[in-house]
Amino acid sequence: MSALPKSLVSSVSDAPQYYRYPEELREEFVATDDIEFRDGSSVTAAQVWHYLTEIGPVKYANLYEKHRLYSGRFPRDVSFPFTLKDTYLSMTMEDDLAREIKLHNAGRRLAIEIADLWWSADQSPTNGRDRRSLFLPGGMETHGDPVASLSLLREAKRTIEKRVKEGHRAEGAQHDAVRLFVCGSCVFPNDFRTEEAGGIIGGNDNHWSDITTLVNEAGDPYTELARAVLSYPYEQPLKERASWTADQIKPSRADGVLFLYKWGCNTQSAIARLLVDELRAQTGVPTIIIEDDMGATQTEQLQNRVNSFVEMVS
Repeated sequence: MSALPKSLVSSVSDAPQYYRYPEELREEFVATDDIEFRDGSSVTAAQVWHYLTEIGPVKYANLYEKHRLYSGRFPRDVSFPFTLKDTYLSMTMEDDLAREIKLHNAGRRLAIEIADLWWSADQSPTNGRDRRSLFLPGGMETHGDPVASLSLLREAKRTIEKRVKEGHRAEGAQHDAVRLFVCGSCVFPNDFRTEEAGGIIGGNDNHWSDITTLVNEAGDPYTELARAVLSYPYEQPLKERASWTADQIKPSRADGVLFLYKWGCNTQSAIARLLVDELRAQTGVPTIIIEDDMGATQTEQLQNRVNSFVEMVS
């Protein structure tokens, strides 16, 4: 095995020694190409050098500690421009993630505000399909560009505000439609057929759970993102999940709750009865459990039962 470069070998001293990029490489390195990003921005090699030699050692001092066990942190061939730029991108990923968390939180907050507006309306300001499509951008990845999703949400909020103020009823939605809140996963009623029967889907727990979970922007972004994912209400024990769901059902002014799942889905079928009983106790809203056949297409039986439930609670 070849010996490590002298610049990476730890000192025998108890005091930690820190790695520094050789200053004699600076002039040649800063003359290399910029790093170009997909948003059209770029970083010059001079900026990369400044970050690696000035900002990095202060912000991430532990990464610069010289120790034989940490030798993989820095390139052995520092004369190869790619390795320095690759290191720069890896080191600044935390900053990128922190910016993305703030951007995604902005989308989540907008989605929550729009939901509150939608639920406050006496008449449905959108049909069910558009309502569902409206909140998917709250996850900020629907269109592959979070900034584009954010701009759509801002415009949508203004439109919903106007419709609610004017008492506008959306195309396809019936007057005083029966509002349904959907629980479960992998199954969803047909919005158009439900509206023909006099109902409208006004909310659901799956996916809305993660959209409503904000990530703490103050701590380490990796840690805080992991905490947020692990705290999704939909994934919590029964009591916690039921309490959160009830807190969504009440402001949604739902007239009924559907719990839907596919046959053989042990995750949802095992808790369906316990969850809907808890929801009924906390909200007083009628509930129904519907099991659908396995398969990619929705069954007629499922929609017939949804429509019958709409008629029952209307």
